Amino acid sequence: MVPPGWTLVAVLLSLVSVLDPVGSVSTSDIHQNVCKTFGSGVVQMFNGTVFYVHSTCPFTLTRFTHNRVDCDITVHRGENGLLEYVEININKIQTRILYNGTIFVEQRMFVFLFTLFYSILSLLNYV
Repeated sequence: MVPPGWTLVAVLLSLVSVLDPVGSVSTSDIHQNVCKTFGSGVVQMFNGTVFYVHSTCPFTLTRFTHNRVDCDITVHRGENGLLEYVEININKIQTRILYNGTIFVEQRMFVFLFTLFYSILSLLNYV
């Protein structure tokens, strides 16, 4: 089961990955401009190069500016190599998504209604 917060990260990264330099959405090859990380430290760059990073230090997955909007996506892994959190900064507004799905915006916890609803269903064993 994927925590709800990681679904949000995947959606945001997917949206970021389909923007070409002039800002239009290209559907011809949607995987052409994708940078991703998975497993316990595997990183795949935009050009398809794959390498392994084993570190507990935060590192920048991608950074870009589009239409005067600065975006910086940083990931942090724990001692076991798995993601602890992803931090997305858009025009200096910090959003941090923890592994357990908790989301912080500007250091304040933020709860989506679907997250709350999903949690209630989980408690009632409907999911």
